[in-house]
Amino acid sequence: MTYQRDNNLYFVRANDATGAAWGTPQNLAPTARFTSLTVVAGHPAISYYKYDTEDLRYIRASNPDGTAWNPIVEVDNSANSVGRYSQLEIIAGHPAIAYQDGTALDLKYARSPNPTAVTLSQQDTAAVGQPLYWLGWVLLLVGGSWWVWRGRALR
Repeated sequence: MTYQRDNNLYFVRANDATGAAWGTPQNLAPTARFTSLTVVAGHPAISYYKYDTEDLRYIRASNPDGTAWNPIVEVDNSANSVGRYSQLEIIAGHPAIAYQDGTALDLKYARSPNPTAVTLSQQDTAAVGQPLYWLGWVLLLVGGSWWVWRGRALR
């Protein structure tokens, strides 16, 4: 699971299936908010909004237990405030993030061309237009097709 404490991003994993015992929390990044956690190619991965620079970040563990992590990557560091409300998912076998451009009031989408994505780059980022929001559902137009982003999947 991820959580914020003292403005830092932490990851901790249960040591057993019941959640009765927990590992040591890993302090991964400062000034993080709006986190989303999923498993990418067997390793925990997190997207988040870095609020002091107002950009979207991504980090993936270098092992399945989440006790070691790859370097943090800026996914979208445009001049706009981007990355709030990020949702990290696996779409067609590749990690992808839907997130808000708070300046343009737009929905943006980043998808890795690599299924094991250690990084997601800004070049993979595309604005998908004005979304329609309703109770956790997002309706968006991508490549001429309507898609529904509902909490955990793009359909």
